[in-house]
Amino acid sequence: MDTQGFPPCKISFGQLSYWEEAEVKRQIDILVDLGKMKFNNSEYACCITLLIKKDGSRHFCGDYQPLNMQTCRDLFPMPLVDDLIT
Repeated sequence: MDTQGFPPCKISFGQLSYWEEAEVKRQIDILVDLGKMKFNNSEYACCITLLIKKDGSRHFCGDYQPLNMQTCRDLFPMPLVDDLIT
């Protein structure tokens, strides 16, 4: 990942209430158990946001905007699937 020489972005999330923190921990544990998330010692970190769905449940999201602003984009188009298969 080319970050154009910027230092790693570490952004601490805002304070969460006790219940929100418990919900974040519960959802992280579920994602780790499913194999969709793993623990690491990366220098990069993002903000955690809990969005409320229409049914009242909470959706766990990460805000990667600071990292996206640092990352250099690839300026070539993605290949078409038909070209890859044939």
